[in-house]
Amino acid sequence: MRFFMLTSALVAISFGASAQAEPYRLAVGDQLSLQYDLIESPRTSTIDLDGNLRLPELGSIPAQGWTLDEMEQEISGQMLDAGFSGIPTVSVEIIEYAPVIIAGLAEKGGAYDFVPGMTVGVALAMAGGSDTLHRSGDGLEVASMAARRRSMEHADQIAANILLMARLNAFLSEDDQPATLTNEMRDAIPNLTDADIEQRLEGENIILTSKRQSDAALMQSWDQEIAEGGKQIELLDQRIALKGEIIAQLTSELDNTNALQQKGLSTNSRALEAWRRLAEEREDLLALENAKLTARRAIGMAERTRLNHLSEQRQTALVQLQNAKSRLASAQQNYLLSLNEIALLTGGLDSLSGVTGGASLVFEIRGPRAESFAPQVVTINTELMPGDILVVSADLAG
Repeated sequence: MRFFMLTSALVAISFGASAQAEPYRLAVGDQLSLQYDLIESPRTSTIDLDGNLRLPELGSIPAQGWTLDEMEQEISGQMLDAGFSGIPTVSVEIIEYAPVIIAGLAEKGGAYDFVPGMTVGVALAMAGGSDTLHRSGDGLEVASMAARRRSMEHADQIAANILLMARLNAFLSEDDQPATLTNEMRDAIPNLTDADIEQRLEGENIILTSKRQSDAALMQSWDQEIAEGGKQIELLDQRIALKGEIIAQLTSELDNTNALQQKGLSTNSRALEAWRRLAEEREDLLALENAKLTARRAIGMAERTRLNHLSEQRQTALVQLQNAKSRLASAQQNYLLSLNEIALLTGGLDSLSGVTGGASLVFEIRGPRAESFAPQVVTINTELMPGDILVVSADLAG
């Protein structure tokens, strides 16, 4: 309760101080809701690590560092460049801010939900403060080991998502080639030997082969159904043609019977028998036509099911690929943060003997806005923005 009250108070103070703040500028990780003329319903998109929004209809659009108004103007301009006629209607809203990441000598480093007015002091309070440098050397060693364990977990996540992306790219290529890794993809996988990478890649190819075989079996069943339906239609066409000849012959016989009856050379019973036979043949012809229509519908259903399956499989793979890219970006960022935390903790261990009376804390803001918008001097009262990486270290000479 005490921590909650402290955090709430700090947020309230910060809200008052930033009432007249400049318009918010978008950051990496911000999740937006977009509505524009080229789509029927609002689309959700997250600003990627390159600072861009990726929209299927318009491609990659710069977003980092822009206000919502500037974002709407940019999308409108892109629509006009793409040939949209008329005045574009665009609406952009923030659904969820990018988190603030706290690293270094905070008690509970990690990602924290951003709240407007969040300051360094609020963030540090949310992370449980920082008394790391007041611990014993054993305590720092434990923290360092925990950071190393996290770095290994993030490295494994990087490898898993890169390998998944390789498999999905191979699946989407539709050329039945195995999943492969480019040199760039291999270099991006930390802590694994080439043998380990090849072993895990082999596992991905086993999954890929199984998926392709399953899809091939489905395709074969639908192709067989379509082929059998085609053969059935051919047989029905033959029977329909034969039935047409019979009906033509019976119609001619009925005409002759009617002519003879008018001359008194044929009886009514013979004419009625001719009518009965003709009616039966026409009924049979109608049944054959209905059977042919049913067969055509079955073929159409099989073709649509086959096409829908292919489309759904591709769409699912594209969504999985995009999700893997997002997870990869997050894992890479967390991995770098964990390495930075290890370096800070190791430095704390090496310099612990020189700390007397407690070291003063030093704050640094990193992340997307570090070069363009971040303040040069960061204090406990500095206001944070979504996507900021707050690195807490110690001035061991202080």
